Amino acid sequence: MPEINPQAQEFLAAQAAFRALGVCLSIYLGDYCINYVDGSPATAIYTSDLQEALRVARIMADHVQRKAAPMGPTGRRLSRKAMMYRHNRKLAARRRRQEGASMILVEIQGQGRGPTVRRVPPPYLLRLAVVEAYRQGLPIPSTLDEATTFLRGDSPRFWTFYAADEADQWAESYEGAQGEAVRQAVKGFVAGSYTAQPEGGEPELNEVI
Repeated sequence: MPEINPQAQEFLAAQAAFRALGVCLSIYLGDYCINYVDGSPATAIYTSDLQEALRVARIMADHVQRKAAPMGPTGRRLSRKAMMYRHNRKLAARRRRQEGASMILVEIQGQGRGPTVRRVPPPYLLRLAVVEAYRQGLPIPSTLDEATTFLRGDSPRFWTFYAADEADQWAESYEGAQGEAVRQAVKGFVAGSYTAQPEGGEPELNEVI
C-alpha cells in the first residue's frame, strides 16, 4: 500500500477537522481552496501554501464559531444568572430579526464581466467582508456594522446600501471603474425594486450563498 506523504496527511486531517467547524478545505487546479461549507465563489480563497491555507481556515472557523456560540446557560433549570442570559438571548434574537432585512450589494466583477446588483442577506455580507479583509491584509470584521463599514470604505469592488433610493443617489455621482455600466445596472435594479413583490419574497439561495 503506497504511503501518504506527511503534507498530504496533514491536509486530510485538517480537512476533516475544519469541515466539522463549518469550513471546507479542498484542492482545485493544484491550489488549496478555503471556503465556508455553504459559501459561494466570492467567499473562496486560493493559495499554493498549505500553512497559509490552514491559517485562513482558522480565521474562517473562528468567525463561524463566534457566530454560533450560545449566550449563556441553556438548561431547563433557570438560576438568576440563567434568567439574565435568557433575557439577553431574546434581545439578541430581536436584533437579528431587525437586521434580517436584505441589503443591496453592488459588485464590480472585472475580467470583462459587467457589474452586478442584487439583494443579499446580512450573513452573506459579513462572510464576504471577512474574505475581502483577509485578501487586503486588513483587520477582520466581526459584526455586521463593521462589515458594512468595510465594504463601503475599504473595498474597491463592493458597495452596500440599505435602500434603493440610497443606491440610486450613489449611482448618480459614481465615477469609478465601469462607470456608465454601474449607473445603468443600479438604475435598472432600482426601477425593478419598486415593482410589487410577492409577500415573503426572499432572494434565491443560489444568488447569495
